[in-house]
Amino acid sequence: MPWGAGLICALKKRFDMMLEDAAGLATTLENIFDDKDEISDDTIDRSVRSLFYALEQERFLRVRRIEYKDEGRVLRGFYWSLNNSELEKDGFEATACREIPEDPSYIYKRLPAESWRRG
Repeated sequence: MPWGAGLICALKKRFDMMLEDAAGLATTLENIFDDKDEISDDTIDRSVRSLFYALEQERFLRVRRIEYKDEGRVLRGFYWSLNNSELEKDGFEATACREIPEDPSYIYKRLPAESWRRG
């Protein structure tokens, strides 16, 4: 799965997010998927499902539906996966946005010196 800089840049661009927010969202997705290519809708929380719908609308995620029989009833199962082809199609790469810092403390280095004065 294309976790990391490419996904962060894609989220940043598509949702017009701050880089830090996009990185946080990418980390959240990585934790939810937990190195799986696909996860069952039954395993996710309602708030996560709401996020997934927004990501599906932007084609970052896709959902697969299966139907199966259980005791004579037809049931449906839904499975979420990252839409790798959409990310590749749009050409989102780490170089597409400014360099993503490895050290999260970089934000403090960007603040002007007067920000550190007590006053």
